[in-house]
Amino acid sequence: MAKIKMWMLASLIEWNWKRIRRNRSRMEALFEAGARHTSPALARLDGRTAEIGYRTRLLERTYRILAGLD
Repeated sequence: MAKIKMWMLASLIEWNWKRIRRNRSRMEALFEAGARHTSPALARLDGRTAEIGYRTRLLERTYRILAGLD
């Protein structure tokens, strides 16, 4: 059962990192298009990316505990 949980956690972690990379690419595209640092679209993307990053770190900590690394 632990192996299944670890596989699911690893899948979620990878998925979230892909979302973070995608959001960073979108933010870079907004900058190149001339968006200001205070634009609502950029602020929204930054907030979402921060939330995803926080959840991903929690998942990584849980994975490390299950794997016996911590």
